[in-house]
Amino acid sequence: SAMDILCNGARSYCIPHTVDTQRKLFLAFDQSHIIKNVRSQFLARQLGGNEEIPSSHMKNYIRCRLEAL
Repeated sequence: SAMDILCNGARSYCIPHTVDTQRKLFLAFDQSHIIKNVRSQFLARQLGGNEEIPSSHMKNYIRCRLEAL
């Protein structure tokens, strides 16, 4: 599998950076779980005076990503 190739046969959550050996690349095996965790962390935080997290930030991010394609 691709993960076996990236991890040299030993599965790990990080591998050496291919360009900068002083850094690590962290692998994401379950992207949907990561997205749900990030969402939960945002919802658990109290941001702003009215304790709301506006969806406009995420909408702007998605728009920028789509425009970059």
